[in-house]
Amino acid sequence: MAARLPNGLSLEFVRWQQKSGGDRLHNRHVLTDVGGVALGIGLDAGDTGETDDVLLLPRAQYRLRWSQYVEESGTFECVDRPKVIVGTRTKPLGAHHG
Repeated sequence: MAARLPNGLSLEFVRWQQKSGGDRLHNRHVLTDVGGVALGIGLDAGDTGETDDVLLLPRAQYRLRWSQYVEESGTFECVDRPKVIVGTRTKPLGAHHG
């Protein structure tokens, strides 16, 4: 994964769990400092023929999800932070060596 990310860009994986009586933890989100997307099923590859939608979050929904996950407002509970990946790619993806 590090070879696919631009040099110096970091990606942190965080696992969350739902709190009793709280918001349902269902959709998967990819959040960055400039915006985010929602995925209904998740980030795994899935089986042949399975599809999912990637939806750009409207600004208000992005701010809500950012506060819930990144600012840890208490909506969900962080289980662990298993990995931080720092990019090492220095050439554009698909660049051929010549």
